[in-house]
Amino acid sequence: MSRREEIGDEGLSSLSEALEEMNNLQKIHLLFKRCNGVSHAGIKRLGQALKAHADSLKEINLNFEWCRYITKEGINSLGQALQSMNSLKNLSLQFETCDCLDDTELQNLSQHLANIASLQNLYLEFSGSREVTHVGIQSLAQALERFASLRSVHLNFRHLTAILDEGIQSLSQALKSLSSLRSLHLDFQGCNMIEDQGIIQLGQALESLVALESLSLDFSRCCYIGDEAMIQLSQALERIGSLQSISLNFERCKNITKDGQEKLKKVLDGFISQRNTKVELKLD
Repeated sequence: MSRREEIGDEGLSSLSEALEEMNNLQKIHLLFKRCNGVSHAGIKRLGQALKAHADSLKEINLNFEWCRYITKEGINSLGQALQSMNSLKNLSLQFETCDCLDDTELQNLSQHLANIASLQNLYLEFSGSREVTHVGIQSLAQALERFASLRSVHLNFRHLTAILDEGIQSLSQALKSLSSLRSLHLDFQGCNMIEDQGIIQLGQALESLVALESLSLDFSRCCYIGDEAMIQLSQALERIGSLQSISLNFERCKNITKDGQEKLKKVLDGFISQRNTKVELKLD
């Protein structure tokens, strides 16, 4: 199901009532982008509708980008509803530039998501939510460790300038437990406090993903990443024999010199010539 309309809490309440009356609802896709009439009351009512289909829903896609009036209470209500899902395999939540999202709310949401044992594909969008720091990432990482059956992870934290290496390191540790993971997309564009150590830890984690087929990393505009990170990441990539697609973006990382670029290019050229891997590389 999909719906694109400028609605507020009253409209969302009516929609939720209609959803509750449906039988065997398995998929729901709702786009609320820039619907500034939606507040915690509407989200809470939607959560009640989702709970009514806890046994049948297999896919949920909710987009709240630029919804300025969603509160912490609304996100918590949504998390409580999601944790009741018994058959959910695919979950996509998009909160781009939602001002209410901070470390505490990401921690609460992560704790709720950790209870969805059936989850296989996870897409989370938090770009522009500037109150989220590496502390919030650490909470999410703890939740990820519980998803042993995850096959796909897509995390977007663009332009969160308070994220430090500690967040990447926690996330890397969590990835080591996802032995079934086939696709990984991490976007930290503009998170300009990330340094070499975070990328080095991430590379070490990637080596443990024996089933990984698709990898996308975007650390463009992370100006403290340098040659050591490129060297260590290149060595890690060489050890992942299952990769079929690689996309790397390190544009405008001013500390990466020609030496680091050439090392990475050499390894990726080997993927193309020897393994027929699809490769996309962006460097300055």
